[in-house]
Formats: sequence, structure tokens, C-alpha cells
Amino acid sequence: MNRNTRRSVILSIVALLVFIATGRTQEPMDRVEILGLLLSGTPSGLLTYSVSRWGVTSKPDKPFLAVLEEAGADEMLLRALPHARKIKKRSDVTPAATEKAVVDHLASIARATRQKQWTEAEGECRAALALQPDRPVLEELLGVLLQQEGRKPDGIAVLRGAAEQDPRRVRTHYLLGSALQDGGKLDEAIAEYRIALRLRPESALMHNSIGMALVEQGNIDEAIVEFRSAIRLWPEFMEGHFNFGNALYRKGDWEGAIARYRAVERLNPDFPGLYNNLGAALLNKGDASGAAREFRTALRHNGEDADAHLNLANALASQGAKEEALAEYRTASSLKPDDPEVKITIGEAFALLGQPDEAIEEYRAAANRLPNNEQIQYSLGVLLAQQGHLDESIAAYRAALAVNPNHAPSHHNLGAVLARKGDIDGAIAQLRVAAQLDPHNALAPYNLGQLLHQKGDDASALSEYRDACHLAPSNSQICDSYQQLLKKVQP
Repeated sequence: MNRNTRRSVILSIVALLVFIATGRTQEPMDRVEILGLLLSGTPSGLLTYSVSRWGVTSKPDKPFLAVLEEAGADEMLLRALPHARKIKKRSDVTPAATEKAVVDHLASIARATRQKQWTEAEGECRAALALQPDRPVLEELLGVLLQQEGRKPDGIAVLRGAAEQDPRRVRTHYLLGSALQDGGKLDEAIAEYRIALRLRPESALMHNSIGMALVEQGNIDEAIVEFRSAIRLWPEFMEGHFNFGNALYRKGDWEGAIARYRAVERLNPDFPGLYNNLGAALLNKGDASGAAREFRTALRHNGEDADAHLNLANALASQGAKEEALAEYRTASSLKPDDPEVKITIGEAFALLGQPDEAIEEYRAAANRLPNNEQIQYSLGVLLAQQGHLDESIAAYRAALAVNPNHAPSHHNLGAVLARKGDIDGAIAQLRVAAQLDPHNALAPYNLGQLLHQKGDDASALSEYRDACHLAPSNSQICDSYQQLLKKVQP
């Protein structure tokens, strides 16, 4: 599956008007509401549905359409707005000049956010709020912008204040929940989503949001219940099907996950990440050829998708198509030259496919990016030792131990390499530490015994062999060495 990354606030605030699409009543929207929702991260596809259903008070003028385009509205919304059935006017409560000034501020916010100038956007939003302090959508937008500035506590505080002022506004609870979730406060996020769900029980979005937070908590079974409710309420909810599939994947229910991914495919064959996840489920199910087919479909959508190349390589390798797999691994490596996790995965694959030099190159790249990861340094040391690069192997093991002095495998392997270099005393010292750190591993005392025997210290060697045989009584090599030395020491 695609590796998950924490969502930004704006990107995480998706499908904000699902409750409108499934709700029974909704107030008509004006230009400020539409722009505020769009800038807060509302997907314009759902906003289009809402506008066409409840509308705006008159056909929007060309300047307003330009502002919407600047704010990131897609073609669907821009096509729908001029044909809206009605447009609510606020001139009865808001002077036209004031509304125009607020729209102008929102246009400036759109330009600023496109350039990621969050401080400037915040200033424009505060100016709009000063003109219309009774507009909840502006307060919601301010909370989102503060989050984007990196001022998460301030953004959450603004959204909390908005929720306290209007505790029945579903969107505010949703945005607050999303901000809390982004900040890792999952229990509080779920609580806000549940408030929104009580206010709008038919909302598929809220069930989906609760499910996503539960997944982050590791409560997969509870998340599955929420996702199932989401798609029951809205059978065409693509994100609901996809997230449901991901939860089933986490449970190891490959058939169930595949069924959900197929549902997404029927609804939208271009859904991001679909074919990578579908292929991964098929590969885990044992259908390597089917998985390869889906990964190739992913690459037809985006030929520079490094994850798809990597997944395809894994599928090909499992089918024994070594050369094709190697080509895909090399492509994935070139597409993500600075991604240490990709480098580690590809390094492991190259090693398994008998390409040690390329494996070393990948691990070196990973080690350069993550010098404080002892496992990378350790794996690099193993490969270097296997290829006879003993001095470099010693350096890698020492680098691993500099990060974690209690990493027993690095002490053990460092001892083995020092022995190959002829530094018997240094090797013995490392193996003693390895045996102390991992007292259940028979190899450390066995190898230590061999070196002590080589030095002529048979009494100490016998003690180490005895310990090793006690730990691994079924290992004939270890126990035979013990018995043979026992006969020599005690004839």
C-alpha cells in the first residue's frame, strides 16, 4: 500500500458538504459563504451539488467567477455556478459595499494561499471578519489559516470559540475535529466528529471522519463499523469505500479489501492510489499476476509513480521475473533518489536478487540520509562484509553502535569481522558484549568459544561452548564442539 503521511489541515478538510448532499434542509448560500467554504478546503464537486440544489441569489458576475478560479475551484463548480437556480442576496442584512469588500478580502486570501503566504492570508481574513464579525464561515477560515501558519493551538482555539458561539453549526465541529486530528489529539477529534454526527445523523462524512481517526488510534474494528455506515448512507461515496478497503487490508481481509477497491474503480477509475492498493491486496492474496496488472494500470495513470514501480517490482520478483523486477527497482530508485525508506526496500530486494553491489549503493544512499539509523548501518555492514569490504564493514558497524551502543547484532558481527582481520582480542571483546546484551542467542558464546580455543584458553572456551549448547541443545555443531573440547580438557 501507499505509505501514509499526516494530512495537512486544508487537504484533510475534504467532503465538507456531504451532510448537505444527504441532509433534508439547508440555508441558501451567498458569495461569501461559497468562497469561505471553498477556501476552507471544501471540495468543489460537492459544493457544486449544493449550489445547484440551494443556489445563489443571481447569476454570478464574471469578476466573482474569476475570484472562484483564483481560489482553486475546479471546472465542475465554475460550470455549475452560472446556471444556479437562485442566489441568496444578503443586501437586506449586509450592504452591498460591505459584501463586495469581504469578497475582495477573500480574493486576496485566495491569491495568498496559492502562494502559501499564510500570514498575509490571515491578515486579510481578520479584515473580512472586522467587516462581518457575525459570519461563522470567516471564523472557520481563520482557524484553518492559523493551522496552515503552523499556529495549531491558535487555530484550534479559534475553532473552539466558533463552536461555542454556534454549537449547532456542523461544519465548525467538523473543522475543529479535523484540526484536532491533525494535531494528534484523536480522542478530542472523535468527540467533535460525534457532536457533528448527532447534529446530522445522516452524514456519511462524519462516519468516515470518525473511522479515519479510529484507524490512527489502531481501533480497526470500530473504524470498519464507521466506514460501513458511511457507504450505507452514501453508496457512491468513493472515499468511504476506499478507506473501508484500507481498514479491511489492515485486518488482513484481502477479499473484503479487494471488493471495496473494485467499488471505487466502478465509481471513479482515476481515483488516486486505487491501483497500488488494489494490487497490494491481490499480491497478499497470492495473485501476483493480477497484482502486476493493477500496478501497470497505476503506471499508465502516472508513469513516474515510484511506489507503483516498486510494487510492480515486488510482484515480478515473486513471479521469478528477475530481470524485469530489477529494471523496475532501478526505476523506482531513480524516481526517489532521496527517500531513505525506498532505498532500504530496494537495497533489501537487490540483495535477495543477487545484486550485492547495487544493494550496497542503495544502503549507502539511505545511510547518508538517515545517519542515525542503526538498522541501516547494520544492514550495510552485513553486505560489505559479505563482499569482503572488511574495513568499510567495520566502519558501518561502529556507526551503528555510535547510535545505539546496546545493539547486540552489531557487536556480534563487528566481532566476526575483527576476527577475519586477525584482531582476535578486539573480536573477543565485542562478542562478550554481544553475549551479555543478548543472553538467549547461542551464536555469541559459541563464536566466543571458538576464538578462546584458538587463543589456547580451553577452560574459558569450554565454558562458552557449554552455555551455547545449553541455549541450543538441538544444534549438533555447537554441542559437538562442546563434547569434543570437554574430552580434551577432561580426558
